[in-house]
Amino acid sequence: WPAIDALTEEIAKREGLTPEHVLVTAGSTELLGLTGLVYGLHQGELVACHPTFDFLLTYAEKLGAKWARTPVDEHFQQDLNALDKATNANTKLVFICNPNNPTGIELPNDQLRSFCEAQAKKYPVYIDEAYIELSPNGRQSSMVDLVNQYPNVIVGRTFSKVHGLAGMRIGYALAH
Repeated sequence: WPAIDALTEEIAKREGLTPEHVLVTAGSTELLGLTGLVYGLHQGELVACHPTFDFLLTYAEKLGAKWARTPVDEHFQQDLNALDKATNANTKLVFICNPNNPTGIELPNDQLRSFCEAQAKKYPVYIDEAYIELSPNGRQSSMVDLVNQYPNVIVGRTFSKVHGLAGMRIGYALAH
């Protein structure tokens, strides 16, 4: 536990947040599963493009939630307009993987930021940033600064991709 506390402190410092904003998990898969559990139990719909890394979404479906799938556009990019149109009174969570997995396409930062700001006023928004350090714009594309502004923003990360620590299974959420 002392090592997790120290890691939590370092992550918070690196991201400009408090330790209360950081949840360390056994890999990002555990984080995705926990989020799927929370929002799956609430039934309703989760909105996300298809294809994407769907662990959270399929887990929530097994618990009774529905996944409102929107297709990627002709450039294999997540269609933010389609995601917006898919939200409704039954929406419990909006999920975005940036850059997307499996397409590898990164959303333009200004478009994603505007989308997240608008959606977070109405719904929880989960941004999976597992590959953010490997994207063309790197951490400059992160939505982590929105965590302080919008209580509904959740950013998920992992150390296994960029640092090659898959065997250590360290993931974390940045959220309220």
